[in-house]
Amino acid sequence: MTMRAREYGRSNREWFTDPRGVDRQLQLTCHSDARRVVLSIWHDKTCAGTFQLPLEETPRLIAHLADCLSIGMNRGHRNTNEDDSMRVAALDRARAALEKLTSRLRRQPR
Repeated sequence: MTMRAREYGRSNREWFTDPRGVDRQLQLTCHSDARRVVLSIWHDKTCAGTFQLPLEETPRLIAHLADCLSIGMNRGHRNTNEDDSMRVAALDRARAALEKLTSRLRRQPR
């Protein structure tokens, strides 16, 4: 766990399970010291490949994911209230982090 993750009480990694099966997973790991986010594809307990995304490129990734989410939610697919509340909590966390980052970037000299 990175110092920043410890500061916020969260891990520096997040796991996502592929709907095609629990043996397929995506792991995102924050390496703030190296200014990278590492995406790794896992099959069972074996890492099949990694991609190192520079931190400077993450806003574009986040924007694309937000666009995909917006399009998908507009198509009318509804989940359980529990699923919705988990998504709202995650979106609130993302919004707070993005607002903090945006504020910091706006204060930096150009």
